[in-house]
Amino acid sequence: MVISWLTNSLTPDIAGSVQYSDTAQSIWTQLNKRYGIVNGTRVFEIKQELAFTSQGSLDIASYFNKLKKLWDELGFMCASRGSSCTCTAKSEIKERMMKTSCISFLWGLMKLMLELGVICS
Repeated sequence: MVISWLTNSLTPDIAGSVQYSDTAQSIWTQLNKRYGIVNGTRVFEIKQELAFTSQGSLDIASYFNKLKKLWDELGFMCASRGSSCTCTAKSEIKERMMKTSCISFLWGLMKLMLELGVICS
């Protein structure tokens, strides 16, 4: 049942490349090896989008949700590197990421205020 679910959720080309696998674990392992690699270009694109995103015409909730989606995607892409880390720096890194997210959010709000002339640069 799981094999059927996995293969039916794949594009026909990808499903064809794993169709002779005996177990769901085998399919999952093959797909993880093939597609589980962090894409450095996408990480760069996400960071660039975060740097240039401002509230613009979005309401505050939509603006936050847009940033949250990017933060979550970036966190997911980079999590594989640090998930096995047990050093004391792990909590500091997580805290630094939270502060960076907060600054990014506030910076986007400030850019809108500058554009509207509410505050002067």
